[in-house]
Amino acid sequence: VLISPGLGSGLVRKVTKDWQVGVIVQKRSGSPLTPAVSADNALTGEPNQRPNIVEGVNPYMENPTWVPNSGGFNTQLQWINMAAFANAPAGQRGNSRRGTIYGPGFFNTDLAISRNVNFGKGKRVELRVETFNLFNTVNWANPNVTVGSATAGRITATAGDPRIMQFAMKFAF
Repeated sequence: VLISPGLGSGLVRKVTKDWQVGVIVQKRSGSPLTPAVSADNALTGEPNQRPNIVEGVNPYMENPTWVPNSGGFNTQLQWINMAAFANAPAGQRGNSRRGTIYGPGFFNTDLAISRNVNFGKGKRVELRVETFNLFNTVNWANPNVTVGSATAGRITATAGDPRIMQFAMKFAF
């Protein structure tokens, strides 16, 4: 939190002093994801079995693309190239390891600006403006990484909120 001492003198100083600014910045890399298959290829009855990695195929889309006619305007984004994974032959386990691919990163900035106006004798008013997701950044959720799923490799949701602003005034006496 930064508190301004005010600029100049007289009226200018009264208007520019006692402001407080608070900033929170979050930046995270993508989460490690483990591809899975929906079938029991290993014939063991174990859930969450893994597929084989297809050699020479990059699992990341060079340019993630919107999926047309996917339930609304820009509601699904093809993020992972699921051609990089294939079901293991019957009776065998897949060779992909845990956390072999990563989902999208996350970035967010929150800002709060407030000012205390003192009226003497312990009375004051606090004026406050808070903005969450200041730059209205779209943060994508993790994609579905289940081989054979109808939405395999697609991101169908966002993570975090859109920009939210709130204003407050508090009178202390």
